[in-house]
Amino acid sequence: MVPCGGAQSLCDRLRKRQRASTAEVPDSADAALNPEEALIESERGQQVSAAIGQLPERQREAIMLVHYQDMNAADAARVLDISIEALESLLARGRRSLKQELLAKENRI
Repeated sequence: MVPCGGAQSLCDRLRKRQRASTAEVPDSADAALNPEEALIESERGQQVSAAIGQLPERQREAIMLVHYQDMNAADAARVLDISIEALESLLARGRRSLKQELLAKENRI
């Protein structure tokens, strides 16, 4: 689970969304995965969740709203009480940090 601070209602919504997404029926692409591929996908998901958990709070909230809550930029900016430009900056920094962290983990393996 991704750790959250600050806005408790936001965290509650994100946790509820995470629980709901794990209960969904897999689509046909997921069903076609062999056990090894499924394990790799699962491990990758855990790595992404851990990397998101290490982001600064505002970057983490922006990433979660846009990529996990499927909010558009205007709605996510409104929830965070920031401008769209500030949201885009948070997203860019967050994505860059995630990419660097995931690539570093991949190189360590």
